[in-house]
Amino acid sequence: MESITQWLLDRIEQELQDQGLNLFNHHALIKAQSKDHIQINQHQQILQPRV
Repeated sequence: MESITQWLLDRIEQELQDQGLNLFNHHALIKAQSKDHIQINQHQQILQPRV
């Protein structure tokens, strides 16, 4: 699962640099309807390292 997440993040990061937001527009990085502890974990593992 980590390798898929890393692949997705790498692709989205590349799209942001290229300003072609196709994948970024179609896939959420954090599931908004998840329980709070899951959202916190997603934020720490996915969003925080990229900012």
